Amino acid sequence: MPELPEAERARRQIDRVVGREIVAVDDRDTYVCRPHAPGEIASALVGRRLTSAHRRGKFLWAETDDGGPDLGLHLGMAGRIAVDEPPAPNAWDRFVLEFAGGGRMALREKRNRQHCERGDRRRQGRTKQ
Repeated sequence: MPELPEAERARRQIDRVVGREIVAVDDRDTYVCRPHAPGEIASALVGRRLTSAHRRGKFLWAETDDGGPDLGLHLGMAGRIAVDEPPAPNAWDRFVLEFAGGGRMALREKRNRQHCERGDRRRQGRTKQ
């Protein structure tokens, strides 16, 4: 299971994509994107930009522009965030954001133990750190 230094490293990876426009989302993995149906996270994020990345313990989230939904991420047992790397073999990229002008951010793990979700920070009571 990722420890806190790995979780902070993942948050810094998300920082690398702050400001980029999301043009496509691969949210087809129903285990990783539970409880959302395929396409639900994509419809909430396409056209938006991530504006900031946060971490509390091992849970990560990124805010989006114009008061849009947060993107929540959990690395699971051995997951990591891969930014601007080629797609992983064997479908190890479980959730992917693609950006205008090229580039991508993937939630990558050989095992299927991580989690992502769309959320509303006002509803969940989260505040900026």
